[in-house]
Amino acid sequence: MACVASMFQVGGIVGSLVAPGCNTKLGRKGSLLVSGALLTVAAILQLFCRMASSVEMLLLGRLTGGIGAGLVYSTQPMYLVELAPAELSGSVGVFTCIGITGGVVVGQFFSFDFLLGTSKHWHCALGGYVILVIIGLAPLLWFPESPRYLMSKGNRGKTRAILVRLRKSEQRVDTELAEIEAALAVAVEKSSMADVIRNSKLTMPLIIVCSFHLVQQMSGINAIWFYSVSIFTDAGFTLEVALWLNFAEGVLNFFVALFGPWMMASFNRRIMMMLSCLLSSIFLSLLSVGLELMSSYQKVSYGCILFLSLYIVAFNLGLGPMPFFIGSDLRGVATSRCNGLGQPDQLAIQLSAWHGVPPPAVGHWTVCLYTLLSDMPLWISPDLPLLAGDQEPQSQGCGAIAAERPQVEDQVKLKVKI
Repeated sequence: MACVASMFQVGGIVGSLVAPGCNTKLGRKGSLLVSGALLTVAAILQLFCRMASSVEMLLLGRLTGGIGAGLVYSTQPMYLVELAPAELSGSVGVFTCIGITGGVVVGQFFSFDFLLGTSKHWHCALGGYVILVIIGLAPLLWFPESPRYLMSKGNRGKTRAILVRLRKSEQRVDTELAEIEAALAVAVEKSSMADVIRNSKLTMPLIIVCSFHLVQQMSGINAIWFYSVSIFTDAGFTLEVALWLNFAEGVLNFFVALFGPWMMASFNRRIMMMLSCLLSSIFLSLLSVGLELMSSYQKVSYGCILFLSLYIVAFNLGLGPMPFFIGSDLRGVATSRCNGLGQPDQLAIQLSAWHGVPPPAVGHWTVCLYTLLSDMPLWISPDLPLLAGDQEPQSQGCGAIAAERPQVEDQVKLKVKI
């Protein structure tokens, strides 16, 4: 079973790796439509695998769905940020996180045994998401393509038409069009990951983006969701109550994520990220201690539930939403090239569960590993620039990128004046 579940993560790795090429050749809108087609094919395979008694169809469906999801995960944040005005770029990027947490809640609800979580209807639970795919992607046919993508292809007229449709202000359109042209003029467009790595101007931004995406997954959020029911049953709750508690944690996760756009627009993002890492490490440490003591002191189990809930809140302060738009705020970093770094962690968690890991000799103290990993962004925080929307001067950690910004602004002013 864990092997079947892990095929989705394998597909996610593949989808994240092919996303940059798709975004370059097909555009953001085209890539999302392709991902919708892949997810639809995956849903069909999973819906009919039970009728055909074919494990191969199930595996192929999970793999195809993972590829489509990896493509969405890498493309949608970039599409939203590039369509939004500059002052809303961070807030809009958070909606990807809201969609993911909302999807978790929907999946948990329909997986209850009084709905589709039975031996008779499990295939419907796996493939029923196709309804949401159609509802979510059908309107995309009428949505505009990314102005930045069109400008990179030299289509200035269509770019201007889309900006007029989105901004409703000629003066603002002229300013933004000039800014896109200037940014593309100073940006170093590379065709391969090796070229990006060799570009010294992008070294620190690339480290920041990659570490954020890696730590987002390796901070323990996937292990928490994978083992949360076991935590509740070990605390003495029945399986039915544990499933409802797990659903309640999912609702909490979604509810806190809803505050993401407001938090990203209202508070210093560097401080929010550092606070999220610090609080996550504290609550994970307390959770690991509680899990160890729970067998001896039953009342500690309620503390574990509290620490688990507080960890979910802390995760959504920065670790949850920020990796989705950090690349766009740093300018010049291909975020989609870094999105796949968290997928191997999910794959490792599910395969480890298949083999009974973590072993008894290590026990619940494996949570401490995630505690250390959740602190990783704190190690590079002095080099983390203040992002778009923060009011303080830029730090020197991304000096190469920051040094280019005055050039962009000068070119914008010149073009607008002309």
